[in-house]
Amino acid sequence: MEVHHHPHVENKGFKEYLLEGLMIFIAVTMGFFAENLREHFTDKKNEKQIISALNKDLIKDTIRLHYIINTYVPAYHSWVDSSHTYVDSLPLKGNERKICRALFNATYWESYTPPSIALTILKNPATFSLIENEKVKKEILNYNVSIDGYIKYGAFLTTLQHYIDTSFASIVSRTTCRELLSKLVKRDNFLDNMDMPDLIIFKTYNIIVFQNYLNRIDYMDFKIHDINSYFNDLLHHDIELLKLFDENYHIKNE
Repeated sequence: MEVHHHPHVENKGFKEYLLEGLMIFIAVTMGFFAENLREHFTDKKNEKQIISALNKDLIKDTIRLHYIINTYVPAYHSWVDSSHTYVDSLPLKGNERKICRALFNATYWESYTPPSIALTILKNPATFSLIENEKVKKEILNYNVSIDGYIKYGAFLTTLQHYIDTSFASIVSRTTCRELLSKLVKRDNFLDNMDMPDLIIFKTYNIIVFQNYLNRIDYMDFKIHDINSYFNDLLHHDIELLKLFDENYHIKNE
């Protein structure tokens, strides 16, 4: 009869079990740190991409705000002043083109929209959490406060602007309004003298109607001055963020 011998099992000592356990622990720990390190590098890369995109958006925004603050707003105030000068000092008959141009330009509203990438970052907590620099995060939150303030005031202002635009039809015909608006779309700026129709006839020559219309423009003139403070505040935050990006991410010239 064949006898089967059981294989000899080596008995391990306590030190060997301890060493194997230690090796397993080290392997798991190293894997954990390696995964964390990989995620860290991924987050840093994503953070750099977010900041780089926001940097480009803010550079465009500073150009837009500089134009509004330094070019549009002074020109707008000037057209409001011209409207008063023409209506108060010139006969309405015979000066229709000059007066109409001044009144129309005094109701030209330059639109502004805050940077879309900044709004996207602020609306997405997961994206915002990728930004690790505390100074940058704090300034972005401050920027958000200014954006919210502008959006609320801008919505109020838009309602007033629509009201004034509608009342302009009490002075000139709808046909003339449409013609001027089509010229405005092409120019996307204040109308020039060459943009005005050769013949303009006012719907009324009652000076009181014109003075009442000027009162509405005056009210908007004050509001444009008010919202200009929001533009200056937004520009300040743009500049501060761009400075922080340059100091901490070195992407100013990318």
